[in-house]
Amino acid sequence: MRIKEACRKSALPEPKFEETGNFFKATIFRSRLTLTPELDVVFELIKQGPPLGSREIAKKLNIHQNTALKRLKLLEEKGLIFKQGSGPRVRYTI
Repeated sequence: MRIKEACRKSALPEPKFEETGNFFKATIFRSRLTLTPELDVVFELIKQGPPLGSREIAKKLNIHQNTALKRLKLLEEKGLIFKQGSGPRVRYTI
């Protein structure tokens, strides 16, 4: 799990784990995931501090909350961030 977390924090693709017979192989990819500048700003903000909600992110970046939610959803789909909680208490973290 620490390997996966380290890859996420570095915006690297998720590593590939394989078991063949008595051997275990981990492939860690070097190429970074391509993030648009807009997504990169949100990712860096989440990476720097404690878990944040969409309202807090929108306020810090001076964008609409719906825009923040769209960007958070894209980052979540890429596996770079995780959603914690539900409803108004949702927080996003790495």
